[in-house]
Amino acid sequence: MTKYARFVSLVFAGLFAGFLTSVLVLELSLRGFDSTVYTQVRLVELDALDKLAVAALLPALIATAVPDPEQHIIVWTAAPGSPSYDGLRLPTSWAADQKRTASGSFG
Repeated sequence: MTKYARFVSLVFAGLFAGFLTSVLVLELSLRGFDSTVYTQVRLVELDALDKLAVAALLPALIATAVPDPEQHIIVWTAAPGSPSYDGLRLPTSWAADQKRTASGSFG
């Protein structure tokens, strides 16, 4: 059973890596266009890519979570108010600012 779970985990992790590579290629290929084309593609990308990423990554995580004494999942967290916590919150604030700017609402 664990061999099959490992295989499924590797397949879906590979799909996710391929997904990330295709997003990188898309981003690099858009640099040659003007800002209107880039903005339109980014709005479509922001609408759908998160769902595709979850669809590719979630089965890999589930297959990895199948009990196997040789596999471990370690999660590190930061204490609220610590410099590490503030550093982890910073990209989230950037994403919220970008969402507000894209939707045109500033309040």
